[in-house]
Amino acid sequence: MEITSSEVKSLHTTTPAYHNHVPQETYKVLLGWLDDEWAIQARSSLISDTPENHTKAVEGCRARVAARPAFTPDNPITEIAENALVKAIKARPEFAFIETEVHNIDAEASCRIAMVNLNDVLALQPIVRIDNLESRLIQGTLSEKQLYELSFPPNQIPDTVTIDNHERGYTVTTLDPNVRVALWHDIPMNPPQALPKYQLQYPSASSSLQVPLFPFVLMRAPNYLQVAHFQDRYILREGYNRAVALLYQNIHHVPCVLVETDEPDMVFKPGMLDPEIMMGERPPRLRDFWQDEVTCLMQRPAMRKIYHITLEEIEVWR
Repeated sequence: MEITSSEVKSLHTTTPAYHNHVPQETYKVLLGWLDDEWAIQARSSLISDTPENHTKAVEGCRARVAARPAFTPDNPITEIAENALVKAIKARPEFAFIETEVHNIDAEASCRIAMVNLNDVLALQPIVRIDNLESRLIQGTLSEKQLYELSFPPNQIPDTVTIDNHERGYTVTTLDPNVRVALWHDIPMNPPQALPKYQLQYPSASSSLQVPLFPFVLMRAPNYLQVAHFQDRYILREGYNRAVALLYQNIHHVPCVLVETDEPDMVFKPGMLDPEIMMGERPPRLRDFWQDEVTCLMQRPAMRKIYHITLEEIEVWR
């Protein structure tokens, strides 16, 4: 059964009052595929109940999953001609970044722009945020160009990022989970580059003083909608909140970056569902987020990411 917009909006009125004023976020959780500890913790975040009743509810979700027919591989991909929109996306540095990152993990992997049916894509990430869903609803009919911009949004550092300098370093604070501070040598580049040099210019000197830099780079990972084709499965790699919101609005066919790979590290990540679940007989699909019989709502404090970069000098015996 699909959740309605009124049900999403009503979540704001049922949010418990927290005296410490920490903002809370609401998520939809694939309860039927979680382990006991995680499942009970998720369900108890909004529902006051006994441990026994929480366990029964989780077992009921698992029973509904187990009663489903075994997974039958299906190809949700439709190839796209090399039109002007595809060429424009492939010419962006973000697409080159993804290609390089992919090849650094799996030299045999390939990337291309394709159309995907989100109904038939598997969900590796077990939670998606829905309390801000109404702000992401699309008004009216999408043009093809607008659809591409949704799948491949511009990659800009948001205004919410703050950088404070202190005596021996910097503190970077961001609300955007895609923003990160990366080491220079961790940035996907082809070919790998050595440490950059900086030229110190002095008016009284005939030449500059060359010094090596040991840089940290503030960057935002391209938030492109990505699907990985691994063995006989098509698994969403990036873009979960957006993809689930599109399904909520009955928008099923969208462009994506399709990654063809045989490397498990390209697909499976810490904090996601286990590979055994994804490659098993009844893996979750993206559309399962809107199936109430196998999901639940979860609430947790809103998070921010802080990078504290400090230069520390240590003297030791030779």
